[in-house]
Amino acid sequence: MLDTARRAGHQAAVHTAAAGQLGRMMIAMAADLDYPLINVVRRDEQAQLIQALGAKHVLNSASEGFERELKALCYRLNATAAFEPVAGEMTGTVLNAMPSRSTAYVYGALSQDACGNIDPIGLVFHEKIVTGFFLGNWLDRRGVIGILRAAGRVQRMIIEGRIGTLVQRRLNLDEVVDGLLQYVDNMTGGKVLITPHGVDS
Repeated sequence: MLDTARRAGHQAAVHTAAAGQLGRMMIAMAADLDYPLINVVRRDEQAQLIQALGAKHVLNSASEGFERELKALCYRLNATAAFEPVAGEMTGTVLNAMPSRSTAYVYGALSQDACGNIDPIGLVFHEKIVTGFFLGNWLDRRGVIGILRAAGRVQRMIIEGRIGTLVQRRLNLDEVVDGLLQYVDNMTGGKVLITPHGVDS
């Protein structure tokens, strides 16, 4: 995603759901690239978590004045790309706060709602765009050499312990319902793995 933003000439980006596993990886990669990234979370404890990981620009979408703060920061950093896995009202909230010629790259629907709250004035008169982002399409465009370079960078960061995937629980088949309910209540805590042949597999 950061490669997409940089190649399109975006000087900074917004990422919603920034406390998740991918969000944490993006924080590390943005730091590696010295690329300004505005990280949006939903709770104060999530903000504290990613600040401890080195996130410089963190906003809580549940706080009073969020939209005003987001707009001010987007304009200050010239953040014209947003990577948006939440959908629903969040897509429009972020896009509306960004400068002219901004693009919202939607890559999920955590809210389970269609993208909304998008100001048509921004689309018509400020050349704002809503589009999708799918990793498979990015890989197709990068070619073998580009994929190898990206994989090498990711492997180096994993070896150095700078990125990784947290696993909060391993489940056998009779624990799946309970484990998934736990995950829904605490996605920030890490992934759950289903191991049909036992938790030690």
